[in-house]
Amino acid sequence: MSPIIGKLLGFCYRWAWVIWIAAIALAGLGAWEARNIKLNVSAEGLVPMDSPLRATYEDTKKTFGSDYIVGVYIEDPDLFTLPKLKALSGLAHKLAELPSVERTESLFTINNIDGSGGSLVTGPILDPLPETPEELAKAKQRALHNPLLKGTIISTDGQATLLTLYLKPADAQKENFDAGFVEKLQKLITENQDGYAKDDDGNSIKGKDGKLVPDATGKFAQIFPIGSPVMHVAISKYIFRDQMLLLPLACVILLGLLGLLMRSVHGVIILMINAVLANCWTLGLMALLGIPLNMLNYVVPALIVMIGSGSDVHLMIGSAQQRARGLNGEQAISEIGRLIGLSLILNTASTVLGFGSTLLTNIGVLREFGASAALAITLRFVTTIFLVPAYLRVADRWLTPKKITPSADAHGSVAIGDGLWDRFLLLPYIHLIERHLVKRPKMVMAVCLALTGISLFFARTIRVDNDFAAFLRADSPVMQQLNTVSKRLSGTDIIDITFKGGVGEYLRPDRLTQLLSFEQYARQQPDVDSATGLPDILALFNREFNDGSDAAFVIPQNPLAVKQCLAMFQPSDLQPYITREGSKANIVLRCNLHDTTRMNQLVEQLTTTLKSGRFGPQLFTISGHAVLAAASVDEIANGQVASLGSMVVILGGIVAVVFLSWRAALSAIAANLTPVAMVFAVMGLCNVPLNLGTCMIAAISIGLAVDNTINLMVRYHDDLRRTRDKVSALHETMAAEFKPIVLSGLSMAGGFLALSVSSFVPMQQFGLLSALVMILACFGDLIVTAAMLGNSRIITVWGVLDLKLRRSIVKQSPIFEGFSNWQARKLIAASDIEEFPAGHRLIADGDTGDTMYVILEGELEVTKGAGETRINISRLGPGQVIGEVAIMAQVKRTADATAVSPIKLLALNLKSLSELQRFSPYLAAKLYLNLAKILGVRLADTLKKTQNPFPRGPGSSGYTKVAWPSGENPPNS
Repeated sequence: MSPIIGKLLGFCYRWAWVIWIAAIALAGLGAWEARNIKLNVSAEGLVPMDSPLRATYEDTKKTFGSDYIVGVYIEDPDLFTLPKLKALSGLAHKLAELPSVERTESLFTINNIDGSGGSLVTGPILDPLPETPEELAKAKQRALHNPLLKGTIISTDGQATLLTLYLKPADAQKENFDAGFVEKLQKLITENQDGYAKDDDGNSIKGKDGKLVPDATGKFAQIFPIGSPVMHVAISKYIFRDQMLLLPLACVILLGLLGLLMRSVHGVIILMINAVLANCWTLGLMALLGIPLNMLNYVVPALIVMIGSGSDVHLMIGSAQQRARGLNGEQAISEIGRLIGLSLILNTASTVLGFGSTLLTNIGVLREFGASAALAITLRFVTTIFLVPAYLRVADRWLTPKKITPSADAHGSVAIGDGLWDRFLLLPYIHLIERHLVKRPKMVMAVCLALTGISLFFARTIRVDNDFAAFLRADSPVMQQLNTVSKRLSGTDIIDITFKGGVGEYLRPDRLTQLLSFEQYARQQPDVDSATGLPDILALFNREFNDGSDAAFVIPQNPLAVKQCLAMFQPSDLQPYITREGSKANIVLRCNLHDTTRMNQLVEQLTTTLKSGRFGPQLFTISGHAVLAAASVDEIANGQVASLGSMVVILGGIVAVVFLSWRAALSAIAANLTPVAMVFAVMGLCNVPLNLGTCMIAAISIGLAVDNTINLMVRYHDDLRRTRDKVSALHETMAAEFKPIVLSGLSMAGGFLALSVSSFVPMQQFGLLSALVMILACFGDLIVTAAMLGNSRIITVWGVLDLKLRRSIVKQSPIFEGFSNWQARKLIAASDIEEFPAGHRLIADGDTGDTMYVILEGELEVTKGAGETRINISRLGPGQVIGEVAIMAQVKRTADATAVSPIKLLALNLKSLSELQRFSPYLAAKLYLNLAKILGVRLADTLKKTQNPFPRGPGSSGYTKVAWPSGENPPNS
């Protein structure tokens, strides 16, 4: 696979101008199509599509009316004065005339029941509008005396009120409805803002007491809209604001870091070009595929900048290193592609899987984020493969290879520069690895496991949150307005408790009495601001019928009285609380929690109480958008487990398959799970919840962090094959990969830090924690992975597949008896291969050796003596073994062995056998068995010669000049 990548990079280098023209053309098409991308900021995306509560919620809306409403909050110390109420009446009338408003609720429309005049009078409190101060005072008193209005429509001090607009469901589903409606609404509100007197310069006037002087013209001190459409518009503005801020900021941080650390203007230029082109392609495809921008995936353009930089950095630095060794531009990019091509593919696959794991959840915004991010990372990889070599070709005339001076303590051919980076960072790090960590792998793993265990202990306190309002910062205008309304009136979180029974069941006095008792119980709960239902209307009717006595605030026990009361109201007044046939009743609770844990606790408490039978046997459901969102915390938690678990299994499986070792897979996972566990500990200690932002950290971080682990393993494998010495291979690997790992880790951490200025709290937390895990993952790779590699033998599936091995060797060689072709290839790939030219003396008579050899290609001639006394003992070919006794005991060689032709040998000694046993105990056991058989045959042959020292004729040497029969092994050499 790596050679293919190398060839592809070389092709792109040669055809640079064609690549550039095609890339720019595609970017233009993508940018044009991106104009059609949709924006989805609805809270519906926070709720799983297959949630069983969704059907209940939809049924409740259909029966008792939509909860898609807009409120206009008005506050003024002189609210109940004629000028203010006239202005309020005019505003209410204009709002009711807006085309998309189905009905309104306010002091001008809600029917009040008043029995203070000796007869029952029903009608809105402010219709007709009171004229005199006495009438205004009485109207205010009636409003505050009505439990259906106090705390919901009017504040307890009578200085604030709420105009509620119920929107037409059909209109609310139209595209861009929210923006258009809120614009019209805001225009009306602007005309009634700021109810304080102004001087000629437009400044507010203060009285002698220092307080602002009210304006008598009818304007209000405070007036603003609230509700879902308002929040959607605000979130849309925040998204566009963040787009204008985050993308440039990520570029500045990332490119600044790389420019400072790499000291290469070309590195900065290509990163910027690739990011721009990948963004154009991604947004264009998102528009074509119908993937909208939402509150999570709007950061994908910034992610493209920060995440895709790693591969660019590796190619740029690697190419520069190859150029410094004397290769030309095309040769350098092809060689680095051959060296790290496999790791680039695996890195991209792991990152795509990390983001794609969010598709396992049923929460809409997470699925859209996962799909768009996986698409973006794939396209970013394409820009790296095609455009980095194309850029290097175009900029070749300005690229000057940097001369490097080999370090005095370098192993083999490792070249380490004499700059500050190498002297003060790289060399001390390599000394730490080689002199301490590699010698103590068990200690390193023990510390790693201990940190993981301690982190998980602190992580158990993490709470889960899925509140829509929690997306916004506490200091944002929208949240401040919501808090203002919640303090002065009831909260904006609505809970619908629907009771179901037979026809007319909830028109019966006994059933309504039970519901009134439950309402009174609900109001006593600290998290409930108000509870409203049909029982309140009937109790109010009964109270006013009995001269306003509070003791009469009970359900009339005469069914006829119940019917008479209901006849005094319009059907639209009763729709939110009772069905026409009386089979369903609805009680509306209002809260200001913005905390899904407390919401779930409240729902659980209400459910347990109703099921206990305290208020009679009831068949009920509890719904509401806040309830659905809170119930989705299980989906978030389960999605976290599923995505993290799937990433561990998939990536572990990939590493195990590619490197043919579960030990390598466990080392890779351990090095990257510990940083994630430590971040979970930080979340638990700092009370950061698991929400739609932070739930992505674990899987995505592992997908990103494992990139460096794979790079190290692939590079170490190649260096080990070349140097055949683990110390030298580790030295060269860390010398080559230290700087790219540090640079890519710091650049991604810096890019993620840019998200900390997002307008949305979950994205701030995601950015800060992801930056932390990137830095911790760098330490994990540079310490844990390096220590494990120094004690491991790494092979790849490609190395096994590329190995040239004739099947006849496996079938005929005694050392491979019982091995399948794949097992023999794996054994050879995990061992040392040596090659020598014709004429090379492999074994010299009288030398002490400790290595046995299996001939894979070529022939060896075994001789004894020299000159005229030289005797040809045998000629050995592929599959035959020589020197097998030396592997068990260092003995002197008894003959010479010389290569007749170029020869390739499998070399085995006690050290390599010990490593093989750790790598694959099963293969080692089979090899030991075959080795024992060979030694047994050799011992039997030796004993036979001892009993008859001249088996083939006399001779001073004990040997004849006749070669041994073909297929038989000679005496030990």
